[in-house]
Amino acid sequence: MSPALRGRKTLRTRCAVGLAAGVVLVLAPPAAAAPRALLILPPGEGNTITAPAFAHYQASGDCADLGPNFCDQLGAYEHWRFRDARLAPQPAQVAGAVRSETPEAGVTIVRDQAGVPHVYATGPDEQTIEERLAYGIGVAQAEERLFQMEILRRAGEGRLSDLLGPAYLQMDVVTRRDSETPAERQAEVDALPPGQRASLQAYANGINAVIQRDTLNPSLMPTGFVATQDLPIAPWTPADTVAVITLEVKGVAESAGNELGYAALARRLAAKYGRRRAVGIFDDVQLTRDPRTPTTIPAGGRATRTSGGLRYRYIHYSAVDTARRISELRPSVQPAHDHVATGDRAVATATRRLGLPVFGSNAWAIAPRRSSTGHALLWGGPQVGYYAPAVFDELEVEAGQFHERGVGVPGGGPGVVIGFTPHTAWSITTAQDDQVDTYVDRIRVAPGGGY
Repeated sequence: MSPALRGRKTLRTRCAVGLAAGVVLVLAPPAAAAPRALLILPPGEGNTITAPAFAHYQASGDCADLGPNFCDQLGAYEHWRFRDARLAPQPAQVAGAVRSETPEAGVTIVRDQAGVPHVYATGPDEQTIEERLAYGIGVAQAEERLFQMEILRRAGEGRLSDLLGPAYLQMDVVTRRDSETPAERQAEVDALPPGQRASLQAYANGINAVIQRDTLNPSLMPTGFVATQDLPIAPWTPADTVAVITLEVKGVAESAGNELGYAALARRLAAKYGRRRAVGIFDDVQLTRDPRTPTTIPAGGRATRTSGGLRYRYIHYSAVDTARRISELRPSVQPAHDHVATGDRAVATATRRLGLPVFGSNAWAIAPRRSSTGHALLWGGPQVGYYAPAVFDELEVEAGQFHERGVGVPGGGPGVVIGFTPHTAWSITTAQDDQVDTYVDRIRVAPGGGY
């Protein structure tokens, strides 16, 4: 191998590190000879790890002993080889089909050699079809990722330390502090249109069908529940799905401007150098206007109204504002920052241990005129980290007006997060922006007691 090729291979390998689900979508006419879509999901689609399989793995150290689809895509991923992910309009057209099941009338799940579920639903009307499809997706995900889904819902609800011990207590504290309460999650479900609420319940029913079946069959029971004594398994609810969705969104999309951290820094600078010098130092550290930062709003632009018709006054931030705000900072800002930072570090550590998504992604869209195929190309590359089982699971769904293939989130509802249809394709990316605001509440003691 030439040095040039070795260097190219090394570069590719480095670029691929952390790619949990790489999707290359080729939008071409149906008659095109090349695959319309390519996909890789390392280390594999996943499967239930039973107690006998886990015992074999402990003896051999070979991840293949955990199940046929637990790490079967790892070799292809390491060599940058993708699988053909073309659509199969009918169950009989699934390439490499190995087994099929009908968990409910009107629902068929076909699994291929990679363990990917192809879920088909039929019915007398669109709502019935949608509910049956949701049920089938719930069954398919629970059959291969039930214990992972249990971990995700506990993490999203702030109940993880009940199962995994005090190492996750701080994460639970932060989750309960910052996320919705159980009543608020249920209120979100109740606020959905009736059809969507019914589909979300059907999804939960599919998961619960697997829970009931596997609880009665030790050969199917995921060993994680036995090892953690998490039995009996609590039924899945639509509110659990809301918790999982919230957890995933916060993990990959929530970001802030570090307001509390900068406030603590500003106060330390003022205490050491005086307020006037502190302003100059602070403005060097935290630029209010960075000429190197790309923006989408023209210079001098004004944000005057939102879609709701609310008007906002454009504020020009100056050094005078910095000086005034530094003088308003209370000594308690430093311990408040330290407390929040401790929680953030605990959450980051727990996130890595649990295999939850990490921050980062990329996506490329290539116009037909710039493509060697003459057709549009879309690459979706979520940099969510490399874990076993993977953050995502692959699936194809076909029902009525739906025909999609891509990846979804176990426990996150009956949807395809990154994928394609016969006509279009989509991906998602994360971005760092200031969407979390920190407020200082001044508590005053009322005469006679109280606040």
